[in-house]
Amino acid sequence: MVLQFGLSEEYDRVQISRLITLLGYWPDENLAMQLTVESLIRPRFQRWLRDTLMQCEKSQRNRIIIELAEADVCQHISRLQPILRLVNALGVRVAVTQAGLTLVSTSWIKALNVELLKLHPSLVRNIEKRTENQLLVQSLVEACAGTPTQVYATGVRSRGEWQTLTKRGVAGGQGDFFASSQLLDTNVKKYSQRYSV
Repeated sequence: MVLQFGLSEEYDRVQISRLITLLGYWPDENLAMQLTVESLIRPRFQRWLRDTLMQCEKSQRNRIIIELAEADVCQHISRLQPILRLVNALGVRVAVTQAGLTLVSTSWIKALNVELLKLHPSLVRNIEKRTENQLLVQSLVEACAGTPTQVYATGVRSRGEWQTLTKRGVAGGQGDFFASSQLLDTNVKKYSQRYSV
């Protein structure tokens, strides 16, 4: 919706500002946020992002993970390289999400310094019974060999899924198998003013 109305840059600015505020509330946590590639490739947004990140302490920047959708990354590799080099130099980590949702080239893995490659949940679902998905996961893991990129699974629900994924070389995961979703604080409603961000 934000993209349709041309508000991705403004939305991403608000999200980053909120994330930086939350870093102060949770000093021991890494925080990830999804950004649009459309924002990241705009020079005005790049300058704003650089200036905003430079105002943070290095220890805070090291706890930020920027997530980008794989399909968008593949479409804009050359335009993303300079800004991703900059955010990496500032200590911010980059993750690529929705991996395996569409079949795309894996050349971006070698071209960009990405820490995490997060598999799409549809690829993970019942993977122990789906040989073609196992082969795709294994090929993504092999494409990351020799790079700092680690493959993580999202939406893991069962022990069978997790065992199959680890056999295929997946380094980590998230989902209900590990921990079910919980409120940040059961005494605080989602939109309460306890955390003013």
